Amino acid sequence: MEDSRGELCRNRRVIGTVERVRVDAQGKIVKEAKAASEPEALVAFFRSLGFAVKRIGLEAGPLSQWLHAGLKRAGFEVVLLETRHVKAALSAMTVKTDRKDARGIAQLIRMGWFRPVHAKSIGSQEVRALLVARKQLPKAAAMSPLDPSRKSALIRRRKV
Repeated sequence: MEDSRGELCRNRRVIGTVERVRVDAQGKIVKEAKAASEPEALVAFFRSLGFAVKRIGLEAGPLSQWLHAGLKRAGFEVVLLETRHVKAALSAMTVKTDRKDARGIAQLIRMGWFRPVHAKSIGSQEVRALLVARKQLPKAAAMSPLDPSRKSALIRRRKV
């Protein structure tokens, strides 16, 4: 039988720390905490709770792919949430803080009112990074002071 407290967990990333809110199946907040925004720290936290975590929700963002991959490797069910959908759902809040966002998103996950985002594999992220770097190479080469086409302009400036 599953522990009723093993329902949901929600992460809200802040630079350096993560706001975590844990709610049960009825929506009652069971635990709130902050920790380093690193997969190892989050895995340690979730394992130290003493009960099963059914689902972890992460708002899509710069760190979310990394956190998602680390939590998945540790065996947790992780969902990435679309940021525009989350923003629209939480727009009624008058005062926006990371703690309140974490509470609101935990409730969205509990009720199933979220739109999941596909998490790209590490391999596809690496390929994308290589393609972006390759696209930027001609621009970087054109800006280089060693570019032969710019050499005459540099010589002319020195003579003046």
